Amino acid sequence: MSKRREMRRLGFVVMVSLLARLSSASAGTVGVLADTVYDGMNSPEVIAAQNLGHTVELISAADWMAKTTADFEAYDALILGDPDCQSDTSAVAAAEANAAVWAAAVDGNVIVIGADPTYHQIRSLSGAQTLIDDGVAFALADEGTGAYITLSCYYYAAGAGTPVDFLAGFGSFVVAGGSTTSPLNTVHIVASHPTLDSHTDADLSNWLLSVHENFETWPEVWPSQFEVFAIGEHSAGPYTSVTEPWAIHIFSLAV
Repeated sequence: MSKRREMRRLGFVVMVSLLARLSSASAGTVGVLADTVYDGMNSPEVIAAQNLGHTVELISAADWMAKTTADFEAYDALILGDPDCQSDTSAVAAAEANAAVWAAAVDGNVIVIGADPTYHQIRSLSGAQTLIDDGVAFALADEGTGAYITLSCYYYAAGAGTPVDFLAGFGSFVVAGGSTTSPLNTVHIVASHPTLDSHTDADLSNWLLSVHENFETWPEVWPSQFEVFAIGEHSAGPYTSVTEPWAIHIFSLAV
């Protein structure tokens, strides 16, 4: 077992006590890249952060690109949400332009979602609401600056081996668009964390298209080690290995 994986397992244990301690701490500000959320301050991601007691700042693309790493470090978490299943990457152009700058500020919990939860939430899918609420809570569950990130539908039509350039500050993320596989609607959770344990397979399955991006590779080496939270099961047979290219939700714990 690697030193990093030993630290990861310790992180699960430590997080339980941290959650209790941080719940009484004064909540700060969450920074949201405005182009990546639907309906601005009424977006489900913003409301999820506010419900946890945080102030939310919508950051324009111009202001995002002008910020320094120190500026981003002032936020409790950064949110790059789902602008209602947008099919091109213009919403994350600012995040791509300074990928190394904002990612360097993130030293808390990170969740990256290869799907479009807001699209389904505003169409009254309860499982999508659960994913948004718990995903934002996960990003805010540790000290430092966390991040809640969705890939929306940006790469749905992308071929295999497509890099996710706006996440390059964390390392190499490579995806295959959901259109390159048969529809992946059966989702299986393969990990656990206190803020995500209300999820069930049923919550994440049967979204008509539960998977829009299949993660083929992701950073697995310190300091940006991400692990798989849930996988899509292919119609040709269930993929139960987290090393298969069907991971749709991945996360990283601060240690």
